[in-house]
Amino acid sequence: RKNSDIIILDVMMPGMDGFEAARRLRAGGDKSIIIFLTGNEDQVFDAFKVEAFRYLVKPVDDEKLYEAVDAAAEKLKATTKKYIFIRHDGVASKINTEDIIFAETYGRKITLHTKNGVFDYYGKLGELSDELGSDFFISHRSYIVNLACVEGYDSKEIRLDGGLTAILSRNRYSEFVKVYSDFIRR
Repeated sequence: RKNSDIIILDVMMPGMDGFEAARRLRAGGDKSIIIFLTGNEDQVFDAFKVEAFRYLVKPVDDEKLYEAVDAAAEKLKATTKKYIFIRHDGVASKINTEDIIFAETYGRKITLHTKNGVFDYYGKLGELSDELGSDFFISHRSYIVNLACVEGYDSKEIRLDGGLTAILSRNRYSEFVKVYSDFIRR
């Protein structure tokens, strides 16, 4: 059975209670986010034993359920590793986006500077930016930086992990400051 991302379990189920179902899932290595529903708030401490994410008391208010599911989805998104696939030197490689420090392009060639080395491949910077998502910023027409790897910046360059630098164009500076400030607050 493939693990589910989020499981909502009622504590009182026929045949097997929700806690026993959760214990069996965890014993089998299941890492799903579990939200319990129950009419008895006295059992809340049992939920901790199976690493429950939330414990909602019935009757469950729709807003509380939506909030719990949204929070679980955010947690899932934050803990899910994202990869890109590139083809370089005749080899297809899976690159964890968290390992990318920055990317630069010369013509059609993109160079990925990662925590595990440098990889060259042919592609388009705009397509790479779309694939990488909101934790990356196009600092210059030839550069994309991983906001998590920023150590400092001034009006002309961004200092990154490992002593690397990327160009910050004058017309992107104000937007970078805002985006980076928002990123740091998250």
